[in-house]
Amino acid sequence: MSAPAKPSFGKRVTKSAKITPREIVSDPNDKREKGRAAAFKNAKLILRNHSVIECITRNVSDKGCLISAIGAENLPDEVCIRLSPLSEPLNAKVVWRDKGEAGLEFIKQP
Repeated sequence: MSAPAKPSFGKRVTKSAKITPREIVSDPNDKREKGRAAAFKNAKLILRNHSVIECITRNVSDKGCLISAIGAENLPDEVCIRLSPLSEPLNAKVVWRDKGEAGLEFIKQP
């Protein structure tokens, strides 16, 4: 009788993985001017009271992004989002929100 297989999570990956750009997401019912590139990256939302919410960008374009976050349905109408640790925060308007997800439109700076 053999021992059950151990779970693989928590083990280091020794083989280097090649990361390739994702395809542009297109939906015939989508009203956006441009498609968004699929993404799955950590980001941070910064609220007016300076609290920070960890989130994941699901797709992104030069006009906005889709994020997943706990409590996304309770986000205020405007937030700042830092897409990477070295990037400047971008002001964004929350266009829609649903349980765990929200659509953000970046606000152009004058």
